[in-house]
Amino acid sequence: MLIRLIQITTRFFVFSLRSTIQIKCQINQETNMPYILASSKEKEEYRAYASEFIASQNQQSLDNKSACYKIDKGTKVELMLTVNIAGVISSSDTATDSRKAKCIRKAYIGARMPVPPFAPIAIRLNMI
Repeated sequence: MLIRLIQITTRFFVFSLRSTIQIKCQINQETNMPYILASSKEKEEYRAYASEFIASQNQQSLDNKSACYKIDKGTKVELMLTVNIAGVISSSDTATDSRKAKCIRKAYIGARMPVPPFAPIAIRLNMI
């Protein structure tokens, strides 16, 4: 009985911790991420980089290799990526926490992309 109680308590703690992290991510997404996206889009170099990014993303087939599209078919996932000065995706956030969203976040985090003209640069992708 005692071991079972500890396992339940541990699961509850992890769940609580994840909930706290999710809340913090949502706050950051609503405050910092849109700011980065808005300030990125204002710069001339953004459109050219966005095109390079999409071409690189398509060439690497990150979304197809991970087989995320097979999960929750037809579900839309809005993905907000932050690319650092080295061209590495340093954060990958979604508005939802579905299985498909988790899979896509995992597939993109740490991926190498073209080096951006400024950093951090935010890229928003809508994936179906």
